[in-house]
Amino acid sequence: MRKNSYLVFIILAGDIIIFYASLVSTLYLHYGREGFADWWGLHKIPFSILFALWILIFFIAGLYDRRFLKPGAELYGNVVKTMITCAVIGIALFYSIPSFIIAPKTNLLIQIAATTTLIIVWRALLSRTIAGSAKIKIIFFGYSKEVYDLIQIIFSNPQFGYEPVLLVITEDKKITSLPKIPVRHFDHNLPFLVKQYEASMVVASSEIKKDETIVKMLYQILPLGISFQDFPAFYESIVG
Repeated sequence: MRKNSYLVFIILAGDIIIFYASLVSTLYLHYGREGFADWWGLHKIPFSILFALWILIFFIAGLYDRRFLKPGAELYGNVVKTMITCAVIGIALFYSIPSFIIAPKTNLLIQIAATTTLIIVWRALLSRTIAGSAKIKIIFFGYSKEVYDLIQIIFSNPQFGYEPVLLVITEDKKITSLPKIPVRHFDHNLPFLVKQYEASMVVASSEIKKDETIVKMLYQILPLGISFQDFPAFYESIVG
């Protein structure tokens, strides 16, 4: 989804800035302003290679997954474990490639500590920014246990950037209480509901698409600039 791709780019850009800012600060504190230029020349290429490997490890560890933006033990633990792996790779890289010349024991240790701290702070700040910003308002069309679970997950994770505003059901059935979201029966007036709740996305369950009348109704809201998502695909994009 475009929204997720844009967020990954923002997180990645912030991480790269943090990597180099930590390196510059480490060298400046360790060698001072007079020796900085020479030591920067020795460190920039080896550390750039290391940073590229770190980014790969971050992707593998899921640190660009929206789920791990929420501040808490899961985020902190995942960052710390990932940076330990990055430290091991850094040690192996510098001590196995003599052409790098440098073997930065102290510098690498400071770099790891500074990067770990800043990565945690960066993701926590970004999470709070997303949580406090305008959300993409969603109308869920069709009910199931999975729909209920996903709505609860979204409410519990404001960093996802979504806000369920309405659940539309097409048949009489007993549903689990959803105190934060109104429930309405389908009355063939979906365009009105979209405008009323200022929704910008409709997520429809798979069984809904079997009803031709409802499918035609869904196509009628496309000119309103509404994004239409199939529930299974949307569910997977959220929970992975």
